[in-house]
Amino acid sequence: MIRKLAIKGNLRGVLMKLLLAFFLLTIPVYLVSLSLLGSAITSVKHRITDSVHTDLDQFLSRLTIDLERVKQFQLMLKNDENVQYFYAAQNIMSDYEKIALFKELKSKFELIVSNSSFIDDLIIDFPESNLRLSYVSGRTDIPSDDRSSYAEEDYSDGWLKASYGWAELERTRSDVLSYTLFTRTMRNGTQKLHYVLRMNIALDQFRSLLGQLTVGKSGSALIVDRSAGFVIRGNDSMVSDVIGERLSEQLLAGESDGIFHTKVDKLKYTVLYRHSPELNWTAAVYVPEREFLGEVRRTKQKLYVLIAVSVLSVIGFSYIIYRHIHKPIRVLYNAMQQVGRERYDTRIASSRNDEFDYIYTRFNDMIQRIEHAIQRDYLQQIRIKQSELIQLQAQINPHFLYNCFYSVYRMSKERDYEAIARMTDYLGRYYQFITYKSGSDEVTLQEEVSHSVVYLDIQSIRFEDQLSYELHIAPQLSHVLVPRLILQPLIENAVVHALEESAEHVRIEISAAADGGVLELMVADNGPGIEEARMREVVAGLEREHIHPDNSFALWNIHWRLRYKFGPGFGIAIGKRKEGGFVITLKLPLHEGGNGHIHVNDC
Repeated sequence: MIRKLAIKGNLRGVLMKLLLAFFLLTIPVYLVSLSLLGSAITSVKHRITDSVHTDLDQFLSRLTIDLERVKQFQLMLKNDENVQYFYAAQNIMSDYEKIALFKELKSKFELIVSNSSFIDDLIIDFPESNLRLSYVSGRTDIPSDDRSSYAEEDYSDGWLKASYGWAELERTRSDVLSYTLFTRTMRNGTQKLHYVLRMNIALDQFRSLLGQLTVGKSGSALIVDRSAGFVIRGNDSMVSDVIGERLSEQLLAGESDGIFHTKVDKLKYTVLYRHSPELNWTAAVYVPEREFLGEVRRTKQKLYVLIAVSVLSVIGFSYIIYRHIHKPIRVLYNAMQQVGRERYDTRIASSRNDEFDYIYTRFNDMIQRIEHAIQRDYLQQIRIKQSELIQLQAQINPHFLYNCFYSVYRMSKERDYEAIARMTDYLGRYYQFITYKSGSDEVTLQEEVSHSVVYLDIQSIRFEDQLSYELHIAPQLSHVLVPRLILQPLIENAVVHALEESAEHVRIEISAAADGGVLELMVADNGPGIEEARMREVVAGLEREHIHPDNSFALWNIHWRLRYKFGPGFGIAIGKRKEGGFVITLKLPLHEGGNGHIHVNDC
């Protein structure tokens, strides 16, 4: 059957070299482009970072100025003569005087609140009389919680203290930042609290400011008060909570200014922050990285697309060159490799209409002529081997027949009719196997072993108690097909040489086993064995194909029968046994036949 080799060239080799060459030329361009892009990204990052940090600095600076004004208002109110007079004369003033004085104080409250963009409520508490004067609530009692806190408060320094809590602002309860100032005197070594000045700033004020301090569409800002451990968020999203926690960790680690990156719900954020020593606040801006460097990312993606398009162009151009020039050469190369493996039925199928079509046609013609020449030579060699095989099979030494006839004659003289009956029965079965004609030169291993056992039984009658045998045949090998008459001549060789050279009892062992797809038949005896020099001589004689040795013809005969049939690597191997004696091993190939039996593989 002619094997047609379609034009399917290997994509390795020439194509890979083309691709490698193109990429080596273009990779420096890619690297320079990526380097320039990296430099641009770094520069843009620095500019954006510097700009955001500048905005944070300005934001904190404005807050510092505004909150300092709040503190100045509070100090101004502390020294107000109306407040001091109200404290000093509250127990002797009439209600009318108190109301009038409170109206004056409230006017000052309104003036202060109107001149500050932060203050939402002004409060003066007089703990001794349980009186509170408030810009929002008016004249009320001091809440019990605040009275308790005043009793526990350490106001020995008397300076402004900032705290976070809740307060009633415009009939709604709001979270506030409070600046509290305690006025006191020292009498007889004891601190006495006169009154408390408090200014409440709704945190919504700061949230609205933080809403203006953003980068991108999804970014936001927050403030962390390191001393109070409080976070003022620009919005109440879960992202703000996580960013606030991460920022607090950075501050605890001693990083008061800078930038860091973190992930929230698989989205990466860039966080930039600045610290104000005056306020002890840290303001931060966070934004998704895809927005932080949005335009740069888009430029980067365009560059990657350009690189991908150029890579695809290189691959496409290389493939076009390969297809029209190098691929036909690859097809011819593959075909010549097939011929080099002695596959002379290889042909190149082509529908081309160019120079390569002519080359393919001439190649097919050349291989066809070579194939015909090889076939003629092969058939001639087969005929020669067949004639030699027939000649080898006909050269079985007939001396065994003469000895058997003499043994029958001797037993008849002794009137041993039972032995004569067994001998003639064995002889009939023996020669029936030898002379039986069939369409096949193969028999089962069981039949070949049975024939060898018949031979051993005949020799046991001839030599009486001098001979015994053992069989070790794997049951699954009983139906293996093997060439006829390959085992009995080896047994005959072992019996003859062992009995001739030893007067002791001779034991013959016959075994068969399969090992890695090879059938091994072994015939061993316990005779005196063979000398090393004689062993080398026998081995050398086996390897001479057309010159058979006179003293080991049976071994040579079977060895070359197997070589002719199965090829090199199979035949006879001889050796010595460790326990003494001679061993001959036959090696034949095995394969599983279509009928379920194991067959000797005919190479």
